[in-house]
Formats: sequence, structure tokens, C-alpha cells
Amino acid sequence: MSLEQAKMFIEKLHSDSEFCDNVTKFIRHSGFSCTINEIKQAEWEILMENYKKEGSCPYTSQPHGYENWSG
Repeated sequence: MSLEQAKMFIEKLHSDSEFCDNVTKFIRHSGFSCTINEIKQAEWEILMENYKKEGSCPYTSQPHGYENWSG
């Protein structure tokens, strides 16, 4: 799936309640008991954990820019 397709998928989850319900049913039918929001939260937490381990995320390990200002 391309990034553009993934964005369209997310938009459809937000805008089409029937589609969102079908995706949620698929998730539950597959043996998982979580919501789409929980999946998004888990993805974010995994992403941040990986960045912290690698030390390359500008939001968790690098100066944001304002720390280096003088004046």
C-alpha cells in the first residue's frame, strides 16, 4: 500500500462509519479485541519506543532548536 493509499484509508475510517464498523468487525473476527483508536495509539507508542532506542527521533532525543538560541 502506498502512503497516499494509507492516507485515503485513514480518511475513510474517519468519514465512513459503516466502513469503520466493517474494519472493526474484521479485527474482532481475526481474534483481536481492540478498537481502531487503540491500534493507532499502539502504533504511535511502538514508533516512539523504536526512535528512543535508535536515538534519532527529533521529538525525543535531539534539541528542538530553541534550546540553542542565544540572545
